[in-house]
Amino acid sequence: MHFQVPANFGVKIKVRDNANVDIRDLEGGPFGIIMDQGTCRMKNLRGSRLEVDTNGGTIECESQLLFEFGNLDTKKKGKISVKKLQGKEFCVETENGGINVGASYVLKAQMSSESGHIKLGNIDGEYTI
Repeated sequence: MHFQVPANFGVKIKVRDNANVDIRDLEGGPFGIIMDQGTCRMKNLRGSRLEVDTNGGTIECESQLLFEFGNLDTKKKGKISVKKLQGKEFCVETENGGINVGASYVLKAQMSSESGHIKLGNIDGEYTI
């Protein structure tokens, strides 16, 4: 399916099985995305709150995520890769997959993976790993 929404609009998306989500060029929010095994691709998103939760899927952002509060969470061997995080507070978690954040300018951040690698580029703020 393909949907177009106004640029200043929040969305709540819930998909099952191996479906993918591609969300880009939106601001406002809140944004909520719940998925099973697919890939969530984001680009140029900004707003008040971002929640992405997958049951083993991949979370990718090839540009910046600019939010007051953000939570990126994937289970099993799901991976998280973000070019740039910016905001007040972010939590980035995987069970067994890796986390790769190119740059992060967040007042308070938590990054965690039980057995995956965590790679952080430029960081500014208070971080708990």
